Amino acid sequence: MGASYFQLLAAFCSMAKINIDDAQRVFNNTKFINDRVLAPSFFLQKTQAIIDSFINTTRNNFVRTFNWIHVALIFSQYFNGGNINFDITLTSDDQLSIKFTNYQIYSVFAEGNFASNDMCKCSVNYNVCFIIPLLYINASYYDEFPITSFFQTVYIGCTPLLGFRNSKIGWWYNSTYLEYIKETYSIVIKSQPPPDIKSLNASIFTRFENEKMLNLIDEMLLETIISNNTHFDQFYNECLPRTCTYTNKQRREILASLLPLIAICGGLNKIFRILIPLFGKLIFSCIDWWKRRHTRRNHPSDDITCPCTHISIPYDNFINELQVNAFHEACTTNAIHDILRAGNMI
Repeated sequence: MGASYFQLLAAFCSMAKINIDDAQRVFNNTKFINDRVLAPSFFLQKTQAIIDSFINTTRNNFVRTFNWIHVALIFSQYFNGGNINFDITLTSDDQLSIKFTNYQIYSVFAEGNFASNDMCKCSVNYNVCFIIPLLYINASYYDEFPITSFFQTVYIGCTPLLGFRNSKIGWWYNSTYLEYIKETYSIVIKSQPPPDIKSLNASIFTRFENEKMLNLIDEMLLETIISNNTHFDQFYNECLPRTCTYTNKQRREILASLLPLIAICGGLNKIFRILIPLFGKLIFSCIDWWKRRHTRRNHPSDDITCPCTHISIPYDNFINELQVNAFHEACTTNAIHDILRAGNMI
């Protein structure tokens, strides 16, 4: 049954990578539709929301697929090669006898002291019906095994997937367990040497401690992911606005106050009272035009309106390197492949 554990691990590592690659292609080709240049602060908020939604959707799709596989295996009642969920025997008249297997549930599990007070059957109690595997550390044990031979962090369930999702992962970093596996391999298969398998590196950071495999599946076996690497400059260049307009709200300068005062207090005639304000407006219009000519036309602020020439822009034109930064070490090390090759030989 140990081979199926690593086969499942390799399968879900591969499935996670394929799922992310497919989602990445869809994401890069998705269009960002906007009819004008956004303010830099709002642009960053909006792209962060897009990226967060992408990550959550990708993760949820992966978990949903895993759950459907889990449901299909439980309710389809497939036979498995370990005869775990069914007891299949050949009768004296060459007929197959197929029955659900009954297992004892131990309430006491200690050295030389085992007590059972209940039974479980895969047809009814599949969520609690697990077998604890044995490691054949010494060939002289025969029918009695010390408590250390029971591999209590790995479960064998009514289906291989049930046991896999409920097993803990802390033993991946324990070299003793790997040595026990190699010794078991040597006893079971004498025709070839055990595989050279090594424990994972405990010095490599992981946000998953001794958790159940189900917790890794829920996180798509990802350690970290780049969450935001957006470029406003690239978005602005793709948007390609031809013109930008803005409204500059400010208090009038002292000259604007003096002109009405001169007109009122100077005793000028009606012609001057009409011409002076017009002349002042002309001056201010020239000043505003000069300011607009010398205003930078890149990186617009919040009060600038820049209609986009291109209103549909693929995400990959301004969101770069949105990719998985690291899978869990179990998905990237050769140890799993070595164990998997060895398991396939059994």
